[in-house]
Amino acid sequence: MLLNRVGYELHCYFWKFIWKLKILPKILVFAWRIVHGLLPTNAKLSSIKSHVGPVCLRCRNENETLLHALRDYPKAHEVLIAGSLGNLSLTNSYDFCIDWVKDSMRILDKKAFEDFISTLWNIWNSRNNAIFRDVVDGKSH
Repeated sequence: MLLNRVGYELHCYFWKFIWKLKILPKILVFAWRIVHGLLPTNAKLSSIKSHVGPVCLRCRNENETLLHALRDYPKAHEVLIAGSLGNLSLTNSYDFCIDWVKDSMRILDKKAFEDFISTLWNIWNSRNNAIFRDVVDGKSH
């Protein structure tokens, strides 16, 4: 009963919904890592390693939090808008990525949410290509 009061039941529903998505298993694990804040952004790494700065290496305007990398980075934002995510989920302020993902889950139907998570996977891969391979928009620099 105490667990229900603190939102445990809603949390279980969320995870059941996530694991039933019809997307590749590696993208399901990626979604799990998103909502647990386990992706290695610069802000996360800077809290562990003193020689890593928290600033986004692509735009150099903000700290690279998970929300910045997946939603607020200008190109990521453009991709999400083009994918018709909806302004509510893109304009609301969130402290944690899990809150954004949960709001998106409430707004979108199951198929659209699957596409949303897959889009986040592609945004993350694009970020990694830009940082580690110096590939931007499919072109090496």
